[in-house]
Amino acid sequence: MQDMYLLEVTKDKINMPFGVVVAKSLIANWLVGIATMMANSANDLTGKFIGVFLPIFSFASIGFEHCIANQFVLVMGWIQGANITMADLFFKNLLPATIGNFIGGAFFVGAHYAYIYGKPSIRLTASRF
Repeated sequence: MQDMYLLEVTKDKINMPFGVVVAKSLIANWLVGIATMMANSANDLTGKFIGVFLPIFSFASIGFEHCIANQFVLVMGWIQGANITMADLFFKNLLPATIGNFIGGAFFVGAHYAYIYGKPSIRLTASRF
């Protein structure tokens, strides 16, 4: 029963359109970036746990695409007998997921925080006066 579920998930992930995978992976890495920032912002272990758990749980349960998570799921589906090729795995999922993850992490999280907090050299120079 579990093998059939994994095969269905693998088939569904491979058959999604390129743009859908990019959009779903963009949101996924935005949530991963938020989890990282919330964990770094928390002062105690409980805050760090909740800060990581909620965004990661959300991205996993909603079914967003993450290139690192898909490297495990798709390869396990392939090992279990899913009818996919390595080219399908790379071009139909990992490539668009990596593009979306990069955009989500670099622009939605990284650029946002760089804009808010400024460059470190500017902050250090301004704090001396």
